Amino acid sequence: MITVSAIKGCKLLRELDEISDVDYQTRMPLYESLGDLCCKVNSFTRGIHYYSNQLKCAMALGKPNTELIPIYISLAATYQDNKDHSKAIECYRKELELRHDNPKE
Repeated sequence: MITVSAIKGCKLLRELDEISDVDYQTRMPLYESLGDLCCKVNSFTRGIHYYSNQLKCAMALGKPNTELIPIYISLAATYQDNKDHSKAIECYRKELELRHDNPKE
C-alpha cells in the first residue's frame, strides 16, 4: 500500500508543479488529494500543510462556507490525529461558526 501511495503522491506533486501558482481552482483538489494521501500513511504534519494550502485556495477563490466547512473538518481531524488538540478545537470552532452562518448545513 505504501508503494502505491508513494507513486500516487509523486504523480500529484508532478501535476502540482505543472500548474501556475495562482491557478487556485486547479490546485485546490490536488492539495486535498495530497492531504488525504498523507493522512492515509500517517504523515499528519504534511497532511496539515496540504489541507492548509487547499483552504488558502478556497479563500482566494471566495468559495462559500459550504465548501470551506469540509476543509476545516479535514484540518481538525488531522490536527487531532497529530495530537495538536488546541488546533483541532480551533478548526472545529471555525467549522461550527461557518455552519451557524449557514443553518441548512
